[in-house]
Amino acid sequence: KFVNHFEMKRQLFGASKLVKDIEQDDLSEEDLAALYSGYVQWSPLKDSSQRTVSIMFPLMSSKEVPLMSRTRVSFYLRMIAMEDIDFQRNGMIMIVSAAEVEGGCELDLAGWRGDSAKRAARMTESLPGSTHGVHICFPWNGSFRSFVFSSLLNITVSVLNPLLKVRVRIHRGKMTRY
Repeated sequence: KFVNHFEMKRQLFGASKLVKDIEQDDLSEEDLAALYSGYVQWSPLKDSSQRTVSIMFPLMSSKEVPLMSRTRVSFYLRMIAMEDIDFQRNGMIMIVSAAEVEGGCELDLAGWRGDSAKRAARMTESLPGSTHGVHICFPWNGSFRSFVFSSLLNITVSVLNPLLKVRVRIHRGKMTRY
C-alpha cells in the first residue's frame, strides 16, 4: 500500500512532490474548479460508528471537469481527511448521489474503458485510511432511464465489489425537497 501510494502521488503530481505534503497551491486551475464545484463534500457529522461521511455528486461536473482533475482533488481531499484522528481510527463511509440522472443529465460513457474498475481499485489501495461502505442513492421514478441506470449500477457493483473490498449498497427512492 505504501509503494502504491507514492506511485499514485508521482503519477498525479510529479516526482517533485513525492516527499512533500500536497497543498491547495499544488492544484491546477482545473483542479481548483473541481474542488470548488462541490462534487465532493465532507459532512461535519459522523455516522453511529464515528466514521467520517463523504458525499459525492460525480455526475454534477463530469462534463466540465476532466477525470484527472477530479482524481487529483480526491487524492488531495483524502490526505486532508487523514489529519482527523477519527478518520485514521474508524475510516469513512461514502454516499454517492446519482440524483442528476432524474434531471436529464446525459451519461457520458465514451471515456469508460474495461480497466476502469481496476483503476478505481488501485486508487482505493493507494490512499491511506479505509472505506467501510459505499451507499449509491438515485431516484426511482419507474421510467426506462431509471431502469437502465439501475441495471448499470447493479452490473458495476457486481464488478467493483470484489476489487474494492468494500460493502456497496444501492438505494432507490423518490426525490423529495425539504
